[in-house]
Amino acid sequence: MRQTHYPDIWLRIIAIPLTALFVRDFALYKPISELVASSNFYLELSWSVLMVLVLWETNRAIIQLLDRRYSWVKQAGLRLVMQLSLVTGVSVILLLAITYVHHILSYGYSENFHLTSLHTLNVPILAGFVVLLNLVYTGMYLAKYHRALVHSLKMQLEETIRVAEKLKLDKLYNEHSELSATYYQKHLIVNFENTSVPVLAEDVAYIFFLEGQSHVILFDGTAFHSRSSLENLELFLDPALFFRINQQILANIQAIKQCRQDLNGKLRVELSPAFQHDVFVNKRKAHEFKEWLGKKI
Repeated sequence: MRQTHYPDIWLRIIAIPLTALFVRDFALYKPISELVASSNFYLELSWSVLMVLVLWETNRAIIQLLDRRYSWVKQAGLRLVMQLSLVTGVSVILLLAITYVHHILSYGYSENFHLTSLHTLNVPILAGFVVLLNLVYTGMYLAKYHRALVHSLKMQLEETIRVAEKLKLDKLYNEHSELSATYYQKHLIVNFENTSVPVLAEDVAYIFFLEGQSHVILFDGTAFHSRSSLENLELFLDPALFFRINQQILANIQAIKQCRQDLNGKLRVELSPAFQHDVFVNKRKAHEFKEWLGKKI
């Protein structure tokens, strides 16, 4: 998974000092007018800012690390356990370390330091802050996922409408005509960065779908991408030449290097150029795949 980028720069700039001020003020139980008149208040506030900053940035780093490995959508239970464990453990260690350093700098010695010193840092308030912080980032993660999903569905809907309109026009144009036998496209319009490129369908080794996008791989290894889904691409490509191996891959018959059947009845397919992961045809579809190849495997 790719790292999630959060639009939180202004949130951090504003919320970190305000949270530090709240924590410091809450601990002293004095009017703000009386606090700002004391030079010691600014030193203590600096410690609070440092503490909140370290907690925030550390939790944010943990969240982004987990984003690359565990999805809140597909692995919610495991993600919750991992995030809860890491955030709790790391936050406690950081609080202990900051409290100890603060104690040394304030009193000049480490004797008599014990865990009850943590009350000066308002551990319950900070614990609530850490929980709220993680909830905020989880909300941003799910909101971003929702926007990406809606965008993907919108693109698929537009593509489906376009395909349906094309099929309707083709049917009207080719009705009672021999042209219907030549419906399948010989060229595909693919994308490379911001450029659209036409490629011969017969030059396409396989097309795989990953992270909301169709990736087109040619026999020479050149890689392009397409905004069309595999379902729509399958409609335009000659079924005598291309086969939908599984939900992820649509392959050219010339790209099938070899096939092997495993103990579960599935077929393991080796492609050329090589695909980055193992490719399997499930047991239900294996017979159809063999017939498509035109020989007994």
